[in-house]
Amino acid sequence: MAASAACGAAPTAAVLVAARIAQGAAGGILNPQISATIQQLFQGAERGKAFGYFASVVSVASAIGPLVGGALIAGFGIHAGWRAVFYVNVPIGLVLIPLAVRLLPRHVRAAGRGPAWTYGVPRCSAWGSRSSSCRSSRAAGVPGGGGCCLVPPPCLPRSCGGSGEPPIPSWT
Repeated sequence: MAASAACGAAPTAAVLVAARIAQGAAGGILNPQISATIQQLFQGAERGKAFGYFASVVSVASAIGPLVGGALIAGFGIHAGWRAVFYVNVPIGLVLIPLAVRLLPRHVRAAGRGPAWTYGVPRCSAWGSRSSSCRSSRAAGVPGGGGCCLVPPPCLPRSCGGSGEPPIPSWT
């Protein structure tokens, strides 16, 4: 939300590029957390429903986003409209962040994995793994799941069957 506001307020192209990089990094960190939270909070058929709702929201947002962006540019003009495209995330965040704090459980733990909010980090770590329980650490054969996080996975000793030492990154 802050990076989106910084994009809208950018006084120069360099500031806009820096804010867009921050926005992309924040999105890269946030997206795995959504899947991890669904994994932690739901089981069985309920998990499937939750992922279905998530996929529906992403699909609708992907379809409507460009339309809303175009309408904002048309409504505010070519010089101010692009800023409105970034500012639209601010009120959405101001509504949704308090709702998330209120509605999401604070202390969900997976067996041996620590707090639920950390669960997505080992899933996209820089070390990768061949273990089926950490298979999402490798995205399309790219070491580190595309490099979305650069931290060693705390899941290695228990859930990935490792010795506690980082495995050799898989480059194939």
